[in-house]
Amino acid sequence: LKIRVDGESSEGTRVDWGNTFGDEDVTRFRLDGLWRVNDRHHVRVLFTDYSSSQTETIGQDIEWQGDTIPIGAEVHGKQSFSIFEAAYEYAFVHSEKYELAGSIGLHYTSFEATLRADVPAPGGAGTVSLGGPAKVEAPLPVVGAHGVWRMCGNFYFDAQAQFFKLSFDGYDGNIVNYRAAFT
Repeated sequence: LKIRVDGESSEGTRVDWGNTFGDEDVTRFRLDGLWRVNDRHHVRVLFTDYSSSQTETIGQDIEWQGDTIPIGAEVHGKQSFSIFEAAYEYAFVHSEKYELAGSIGLHYTSFEATLRADVPAPGGAGTVSLGGPAKVEAPLPVVGAHGVWRMCGNFYFDAQAQFFKLSFDGYDGNIVNYRAAFT
């Protein structure tokens, strides 16, 4: 995950979150639901939340929210990413053994990233806190494909792929979501 947050300057510092903070303290939650209105028409809902938090000593100056966090500072990084989605699916192929559907819908995304460092104040009188939170919330369209294969009896292979994209006010990103499950 690469994040660029603009402070008061024209462009902030690119932060490669995985390389800078790692993924050691990560919490993931996902809840999916599907209502089969009939054989070909389905309504899908999804809620997912991903968050991580880590403290590291940084190897470069980082400009974040208008502050410059100096190299060697101990920085606490926290990110939180949530999605709520509602989508309509249509099964183009539907039989006892196979189903292949396309989907279109809308999801609401909330992303927050925080960098905070306490560094010595100029003149050596205490410390100052640098950085802070940056937050983006946006509704996004989602398109995808969903397939189910009935292997035998009550054993199924269920796979899904979705694509989300946002370009807004200096922010640009996309998410490709893959899911596969045996039921």
